[in-house]
Amino acid sequence: MDSAYRAIVRRPVVTLLVVALVTLFFGWHARDIRLDSSVETLLNEGDDEKAY
Repeated sequence: MDSAYRAIVRRPVVTLLVVALVTLFFGWHARDIRLDSSVETLLNEGDDEKAY
């Protein structure tokens, strides 16, 4: 574990570059996320307990 800490401290530019690349990767793929919170998708159609 100490070697990982030393590598981060000795090469801060590489560490920041890796963090930036990971952030860009997840940010690029996050634009494809679609959330659908409509009532039709939240309730099951065949659920007898929800019938009223």
